[in-house]
Amino acid sequence: MSNSKRINYIDIAKGLAIICVIIGHTFAKYDKLDRLVITFIYSFHVPLFFILSGFFVKDQTYDVKKTIIKKAKQLLLPYAVINVLRYITKLIIAGFSIPGLKNFILSLLYANDSRAHTKFCIIAAPPIGMTWFLPALFFCQIIYICLNNFARKYNTSIGIIVVIMGLVSYGLNDIIWLPFSLQQAMTGLVFYHIG
Repeated sequence: MSNSKRINYIDIAKGLAIICVIIGHTFAKYDKLDRLVITFIYSFHVPLFFILSGFFVKDQTYDVKKTIIKKAKQLLLPYAVINVLRYITKLIIAGFSIPGLKNFILSLLYANDSRAHTKFCIIAAPPIGMTWFLPALFFCQIIYICLNNFARKYNTSIGIIVVIMGLVSYGLNDIIWLPFSLQQAMTGLVFYHIG
């Protein structure tokens, strides 16, 4: 039997956030009333996931290598498996093509939820869909522990560093669209720190 205890209100909040994601992605293309509901849901559901994830961060110095391996297993492995299964399904339905494979690989690496809306984009990749959240959370967590280690080593406020990074990434949205969901990860740092 496990010694870990579940925190009921965190589990309830996660469940509500998951329901909101499902509602948001299911009813996103309907009438104006639905658009109001969807806009409301989109205003908090992803930040809530970052906040809830940040809730479990300990104030300590982390082993970056071990954390990267652990988080990659938790977040990047499911990301790859889900999207490879989606690609196999697409192959069965539409057949194989070199451009299709190229688009899949680019979208997998770019890991964004929508097409770049900027003038400068490192890779012109199609969106990966809602699984973009997994690499965004992975990079958010890795960046955060690196910043945390830095702040502890140099006796600096991590809160200030996180806010600056969040503002910089948000400010870059109209200039450049970075791969690997890095902008979403850096903006998510603020919410992760709040948790």
